[in-house]
Amino acid sequence: MPAGAAHRLLRDCIQALALHRQSSRHAGEPPRRQRLSVVGCERSGDDAAAQPQPGRGLPASGCLLQLPGGAQRRLLRRRAEPAERALQRGLRLSVASVHLSFRSKVLVWGRALVTPLAEPKTGTAAPGRAGVRPALLLLLGIALVLAVLGSALAGSVHISLAEILGAVFRGRPLSTVDREILVSIRLPRIFAAVIAGSALSVSGLLFQGLFRNPLADPYVIGSSGGAVLGASVGIFLFPAVSVGGFSTITLLALAGSMTSITVVYAIARVNGRTPVVSLLLAGFAVSTMLSYSSYFLEALDQDFGVGSRVLASWLRGAISTPTWTQLVIAVILLATGLAGSLPLARRLNTLALGEEYASQLGLHIETVRILIILIGSILTAVAVSLGGLISFVGLIVPHVARLVLGPDHLRLLPVTALGGAIFLLIADTLARTILSPAEMPVGVLTAFVGGPFFLYLLRKTRQELQA
Repeated sequence: MPAGAAHRLLRDCIQALALHRQSSRHAGEPPRRQRLSVVGCERSGDDAAAQPQPGRGLPASGCLLQLPGGAQRRLLRRRAEPAERALQRGLRLSVASVHLSFRSKVLVWGRALVTPLAEPKTGTAAPGRAGVRPALLLLLGIALVLAVLGSALAGSVHISLAEILGAVFRGRPLSTVDREILVSIRLPRIFAAVIAGSALSVSGLLFQGLFRNPLADPYVIGSSGGAVLGASVGIFLFPAVSVGGFSTITLLALAGSMTSITVVYAIARVNGRTPVVSLLLAGFAVSTMLSYSSYFLEALDQDFGVGSRVLASWLRGAISTPTWTQLVIAVILLATGLAGSLPLARRLNTLALGEEYASQLGLHIETVRILIILIGSILTAVAVSLGGLISFVGLIVPHVARLVLGPDHLRLLPVTALGGAIFLLIADTLARTILSPAEMPVGVLTAFVGGPFFLYLLRKTRQELQA
């Protein structure tokens, strides 16, 4: 069997088993840890035109390994060992047997045999990750409520928890000052942080799935920079103009985000792939160029007026205090992005198996790319319109969620949305209370956390490539 055929055989076996894992999970079959072995045989002459019968004259568990030489056997063995470790670490497969046939000059017949590992001593199947999600979602929901309450209590003006709960559940009126602070300042900012954090995290998850790269992030790949530049143009040229209820700042932020991510993707893509180095370099170049373009607009305002002050705050990453109308519009856009992300989650799972295999399964890859870029740009524009240039939120939260839940985007999507909301809300609360009565931009705080985390991911990715 040629070396290239061995590579294709092993790759397609693993991809087919990954698809079987997804179908078994949707059918309600409990996942279990299993071991993978790959065997193959070749036939030539008249026999090559006929489909081999599985297990004919062989034990039901497999077929003989008949390869033309020891070099091919060693090649297949070397390729199978890291695949087995990867399957045990990253995939939970149900019992399956996959037959794959290739017809060329010879017929290669490969069978991927999956045998369960030892079950727990109780005799019951180990609980799968699917059972973790409801409990985790409940835990994250409780954590979000507690974070909202804690953020509402934090500030230079003290408002007790009893006063807030009494006003909410018993209708006890707050004082005029406390009500103004709570309703007009703290709560809008809290909801803005929740919306921006959720939008950044989900957009990061979508971009990472599209590029199949854990280093992809709205900030790293230039999407946030494009949104900031578009919003900057809106601040200086159309500060009080709205179209269909949407401010031109939000619309131009959306246009800038879509344009920048499209440019980065086109530059970084080489021979049908998006290498890490190309993605980082293209994202850094585009993000730097767009960021300094925003600074150039700020420099044009020699009087340092309101537009310059707002832009300076956005470039540092600071959650604004929006009006309730702006929050309603942001919620509508966020809900649109989340609703559009749900059907794309399954397609991202298929795309993770490789573009060639996904296209063979009938996936329209270019359509999926356009939809992800569109939805990711909408979410990034929402976040930028509320908080400016906030870095690394879309990098940290999806990666941590992936460590807990695995690679399934259907599970990752709700957890990432809640986790991003909690993360940015806590970060914003700390940013406005650590140096009280002064205030630190939340983008500075997320950069302190996300910078080392990004270096860790970069080092980890490099080690995996070397291995």
